Amino acid sequence: MSDGLISRLTLTNQQRCKQISHLMTNTMAYHSKDESQNPVGTTHISSNQEADRVHGSQTKLWVEPLGSILDKDYPKPEPLIDGLLHSGTQTILYGRSGSGKSYITQKLMLHLAMGMDFAYYKVPKACKILYVDGEMLPSALQSRYLKMKPKLSNLDDWVLGLRNLHYVSRFIQPEFKELNMETGQYEVVQYREMMLRTLDDKENMQQLMNTIEVNEYEVVVMDNIFTLFAFEDFSSPTEWLIHVQPFLNWCRQRNITVWIVDHARKTSGVGGNSALYGTMVKQVTLDLLINVESEKKEIDYDDDTDIEFGFKWTFEKARHLSALEQEEVEFELRNGDIAVIENPYKKQMALAKKYFEEGMPLRKIQETLLDEINYNVSHSKINRWAKKEGWQRLKD
Repeated sequence: MSDGLISRLTLTNQQRCKQISHLMTNTMAYHSKDESQNPVGTTHISSNQEADRVHGSQTKLWVEPLGSILDKDYPKPEPLIDGLLHSGTQTILYGRSGSGKSYITQKLMLHLAMGMDFAYYKVPKACKILYVDGEMLPSALQSRYLKMKPKLSNLDDWVLGLRNLHYVSRFIQPEFKELNMETGQYEVVQYREMMLRTLDDKENMQQLMNTIEVNEYEVVVMDNIFTLFAFEDFSSPTEWLIHVQPFLNWCRQRNITVWIVDHARKTSGVGGNSALYGTMVKQVTLDLLINVESEKKEIDYDDDTDIEFGFKWTFEKARHLSALEQEEVEFELRNGDIAVIENPYKKQMALAKKYFEEGMPLRKIQETLLDEINYNVSHSKINRWAKKEGWQRLKD
């Protein structure tokens, strides 16, 4: 056999090997529940083989075919607080100093930990929550939460909340009793390395992520950005993208809900309202951006007297919420309890309930709401409201 023929055969063989290798690479990512659904010519690869291939590669990104994406059962946002908070979402609640943003967040999370309704917001079930606090002393937390304790007929709800709401803080020191072999006495030993530290350090952030994952928290609260991070420039998009956004992405991948407490700029925003401090990059991946304002500039929440003040929150960005749920809400806090003063959503539902119970047909309710308060809601949605809230026809 001539050298020229051998060379041509070798070249042809190499080309065919490359074609087969390329075909295998393109089909390895194809998944199917039933092997009979695989297209002709594809090769079934086990999940273990796929994992080995992915982790063994340092130069490629995982590519998922659209068919596989459509075929998989991804977790969908489930309501943790109806009309407000969903699983796997990310929220920033911000306001000026003294606006009550931390107090409101703590009260909201206590209700979520108990599985107890917050004002008119329904809480379907209790959640396990980690509150990452960079500001409050333990004595202040004690005073505040004891005032927040709702009037309950069943103390089991309160006990459930105490069990589900966990704190990690700069100021809560882990203490263990250990036997001193020299004295034979048990002594209190503090492990400061287990306390919360500045989260722009990678090791400290990893420690927090390990804590979240091991304890399987469903909700993580960050209160607040200024006390948990030590950025040189809090308005810098780079600081946020390097130190905060990777953590948010990590939480979203695990369907963990994140609630961040942040500050407003000193200068006014649109229409004289306060505006979120820092870069617009913060808002890009958010599901909820809520501005909270109080009727008082400064409020002593930890004073021994009963707390009475009004506040409102305004939705500046709201995924997963209907147009009505995004309306501004006014609240009143009195003696540890929160009540809604005014909210269009509540008004619309109250009218729909009234007409439903009077026996008005669903389509007629739809027309009446549009005529009386200029609110257009479908008759099918009114029917869903009725089933969900348990409305009863009082008149035929």
